[in-house]
Formats: sequence, C-alpha cells, structure tokens
Amino acid sequence: MGLAAEMCGIIQKHARGRHVSGVDIDIGRFSGVNRESFAFCAESIFKTELDTDIDIRLQDIPGTFVCSCGCEYEAEDLSDPCPECGGYDRTVTGGDELVLTSIEIEE
Repeated sequence: MGLAAEMCGIIQKHARGRHVSGVDIDIGRFSGVNRESFAFCAESIFKTELDTDIDIRLQDIPGTFVCSCGCEYEAEDLSDPCPECGGYDRTVTGGDELVLTSIEIEE
C-alpha cells in the first residue's frame, strides 16, 4: 500500500492538478513487489486520491544477471545458478526495479 501511495504522490506532483488518464509502471521480477497486490492497491489509491479511474499499465521486467564467467542470462528466481558454469558469482543487472515510466496527462 505504501509504494502505491508514494507513486500516487509522484503522479500528483507532476500532474499539478491536471487530469491524469494513464500511467505506465515497470515491475521487476526481483523487486520484491507482488504484481497483483500492487495493482489492487494502486487502483484503489489512485481512484481515491486522483478522483478518477486511470489506465494503470504494468510491465513485467525479467530478472537478469551477468556471471563472473561472462554469461549474461535471464532467471526466474534469485537462486537460479548461471546456466553456463553453474556458479553463483554474479551480479543482478535487471529486474530489481519499480519504476513509474510515464504519466499521461490531459491538457
């Protein structure tokens, strides 16, 4: 609920009282954000705070790693090993974000 409320505050700040018709939000696989829960909370908070129904478009971002062996790969889970060497000496390169990518504002 807190993340959706914070995001609503950002939207309100940028909208400056103008009508918001839609938003695009990226949710990374490794972000720790439950997509369904976030969608439910965002819909409720945005409707209450922005006093309108807005189109909330959620984009799932895959989890990606680069391993010390040089392999770059997507993974379903943080515990998945490198498919090339089987190792765990890797760095997360994507999928750990929660990003408001765009706000549609009607003039």
